[in-house]
Amino acid sequence: MRRKIILGALILAFAGLGPVAASAQQQPVIPAGDLGELSRLNQLILRAPTDPALNLQYAALAERLGLPRLALPAYERILMADPANQAAQAGVDRVRTALQPSTTQYILDAGYQWERNPRYLTIPSTHGRNQFIGALNVIDERTVNDQRWRTSGDVSVRDYTGTGVSDLDYGHVGAVTGPVYQLNPGLTFNPGLGAGAAYFDHHWFYAEVSGNAAFSVYPGGSEQALLLRGAYRDYNHAFYPHTQGGYADATGKLTLPNYFPDTVIGLSPWARVSEIAGGLGRAIVPFNTDIQPGDYVELGGRAQVYHSLSDDLILGGNFSVGGRFYQKVAVPGSQERRKDATLSPGVQAVIPHFLAYQTDLKIGYQYTWNHSNVSIDSYRDHVVSVSLQARF
Repeated sequence: MRRKIILGALILAFAGLGPVAASAQQQPVIPAGDLGELSRLNQLILRAPTDPALNLQYAALAERLGLPRLALPAYERILMADPANQAAQAGVDRVRTALQPSTTQYILDAGYQWERNPRYLTIPSTHGRNQFIGALNVIDERTVNDQRWRTSGDVSVRDYTGTGVSDLDYGHVGAVTGPVYQLNPGLTFNPGLGAGAAYFDHHWFYAEVSGNAAFSVYPGGSEQALLLRGAYRDYNHAFYPHTQGGYADATGKLTLPNYFPDTVIGLSPWARVSEIAGGLGRAIVPFNTDIQPGDYVELGGRAQVYHSLSDDLILGGNFSVGGRFYQKVAVPGSQERRKDATLSPGVQAVIPHFLAYQTDLKIGYQYTWNHSNVSIDSYRDHVVSVSLQARF
């Protein structure tokens, strides 16, 4: 059953993907005869501005000549007289997509954090370790061959300083790309294909391919989103012997309306089915950084609250809870399957525009308590972080 769920998630995400070929945007060269015809139709529309046939003919010609700004008002005039006109509705959606500008957003995070128990031991054997953290996220959206196209990518690194912990160094790179469809006003559907890879202890760690399906809507300006994903991952067998397999998950994003002044409340529930089966490994996957290998079902959620005290200070809090139920890992000495429960509260202070506009200073603390019925896998961890985030 779980294999069918994973396969179904992949098929859903692949649906709707079409070929894309980037082409340079050039100013159209319009023959004099076509300009004359466009002018003639315009004169006729001035005499009968609500005539749907004239407006449709004018809009179609303007689109063919690469003049979407002239086509849009013609389609809108048709809809004013006949709101159910399907040709005009399709034309408005098509032209508005063509008129949307290309955008590329970069989000850069860099900083240091101190971690009390980086090896997730039941009894920590160290006095905590410092680490450098860095991440770059890129979101690019543009119109290609009359189709809106979105590509997102990320690069992240976690580098431990000092002796005896360099084997915990971790990094990840990944990208997802696919078209953006308007299912109805305000609701978008973004299927995408993705690929990713990670390194651990200065070696290749895993590679994966994925299919994604993202739905988003903004009622009242607050984002509500759902991401469905199915993926296949293969680990370096030096870390996890004979470990590969698929997983599928669903992640929601709910932004609550402004119940309180200057306060933002967000919820993010998730569910995951993993069949990444294989041998016991020696890698320590950072909590909340990557998907844990294993054959399990996982349910969880995260709540965040941010309140702006002033233009210069935002205070926030978060709380994550999760449960993981393994299907094939037994508790030593019994027939019971392994079960893990995780609680992770945290607080954060944000100073907006700290060094420059769109550059924020973030100071945070996160506590993690993981309880497992496999006693050696229970642990506690404390993380204190200071970072700068720049958006450009």
